Amino acid sequence: MSGASYSKLTGRLLYIPALVYLAAFGVFPLLLSIYYSSPSSGLSSYVALFEFPQLPIVIRNTLIFSFGTAGFATLLGLLLAVFADSLPRGSRLASILVYLPFTVPFTASALIWTTIYDPIYGPANYFASMMGLPRLNWLGQPSLQIYSTTIVSIWSSVPLAFLLILAGLRSVPKSVR
Repeated sequence: MSGASYSKLTGRLLYIPALVYLAAFGVFPLLLSIYYSSPSSGLSSYVALFEFPQLPIVIRNTLIFSFGTAGFATLLGLLLAVFADSLPRGSRLASILVYLPFTVPFTASALIWTTIYDPIYGPANYFASMMGLPRLNWLGQPSLQIYSTTIVSIWSSVPLAFLLILAGLRSVPKSVR
């Protein structure tokens, strides 16, 4: 066996532990959970899932929430990180203000956003009425709920994206930029 083919074989053999780990802790538990999820009716509950009339709405809302949160949080995090990186090193106030939502506990965040979205006294409706828009029930109107909760998720996700992107930007030497 030549040195090149021995090296190639060794490289392929090194994949085996990772594949065993993936199968043991990823694929096998997934298949097992599907099997045990409805022991009395077999897989009929999965058939019923696809016959569920609200399934398209559920999938649409999931896509709006997932891609809306990930996309806008990353975009806002990028914009804020580029801005914060352009500031002098001594001015850390911008970074602290962006990081602040990350430190707010979930229950406090929920109370804050419930107050913001309040249909009568909430600041969201106050600013909407200042722009000539009608007052809305942000959390009570089904057509607005997904967008309202996505905004809350974006607000809580931007700090992490900001920190990761800012750390990446600051690790690049100034001479390369």
